[in-house]
Amino acid sequence: MQVHVEEEFKEKIRETFIEMLEHDSERLYPLFLEIMEDLALSKAMEEGEHTPEVKEETIFELLK
Repeated sequence: MQVHVEEEFKEKIRETFIEMLEHDSERLYPLFLEIMEDLALSKAMEEGEHTPEVKEETIFELLK
């Protein structure tokens, strides 16, 4: 019974989400853009924790 209720709830959330995207995409686009940027930054930071450190001056030389 509990699993059925959870599945119904998930389906209602999906339907609501899709409806919001269809009807209010102009306001939601900036929100999703920011979420994607935050996720990318978070992933980059995680990957950076497992790589060797690089001196700041080396980075700036590469950016020139």
